[in-house]
Amino acid sequence: MLPTFLIPGAPKAGSSTLYECFSAHPQILMSDQKEPDFFCGHWAEGLSFYERCFSGYNGEAAIGEATVGYLADPVAPGRIRQVLPDVKFIIVLREPVSRAVSHYWWRVNTNIETRSIDDVLASDDNYPVEFGLYHTQICRYLELFPMSRMYFVFTDDMAEDLDAAVNSAADFLGVDRVPVATGPSNLARTPRSRAATSLLARASSSPLKHLAPRRVRALASRTVGTLDRANTKSFRPPPLRDDQRRALQEIFLPEIEGLERLVGRDLSHWKARS
Repeated sequence: MLPTFLIPGAPKAGSSTLYECFSAHPQILMSDQKEPDFFCGHWAEGLSFYERCFSGYNGEAAIGEATVGYLADPVAPGRIRQVLPDVKFIIVLREPVSRAVSHYWWRVNTNIETRSIDDVLASDDNYPVEFGLYHTQICRYLELFPMSRMYFVFTDDMAEDLDAAVNSAADFLGVDRVPVATGPSNLARTPRSRAATSLLARASSSPLKHLAPRRVRALASRTVGTLDRANTKSFRPPPLRDDQRRALQEIFLPEIEGLERLVGRDLSHWKARS
């Protein structure tokens, strides 16, 4: 089986919470691993790799995955169109300046990033900005898919009423509304041991895990998650300097205004907060 819907982004916007809520839904099958990354990182491995990610299918009405790199990737939309021409999208969006800061510090705390935020923002690999260009990215998808296949979930709404936000998305998927039994996931945390963080990351990304039976993969995923939570503690990112914040505000303003027109929603609170 292949997915009927994707959660393609944005990173650090609430996709982990949606993934966990949908994983608990009796009419939805989510991929064993939250981010199979087929349309970006594993395309060369072929469709059989992707199908194995949904091997637990048992007649569920909706099948999904949540690889948050798809939204910003310029190649992913065409590949998705080729493999999943009728797929639906649930796109999770967060105020872009706070998303950018969260993304940077997540990479620092998982040993991926060692540069200062100034160096990152001045580099060609400016992922805090690139992943927040929502209007540009959604328009790329609209060249291949109709707006009727897209549903937008805003982090603000999830924070205000998670049950309502998740069940509105369930309506879009055509499945029953159910009580939400989880709270926000993947909150900002920092490692107690960076060596342990690196070891757990290697275990999570092992290419051999897809060869294991589904029950073994699920148990391994839960075990790694438990160990990761034990190895981390709550973390509040330091605030941006005024000049950093102003620079990001100027970059994101036209993207926010374009998104407002595209989805028909007032996002003035994003502009005030940015």
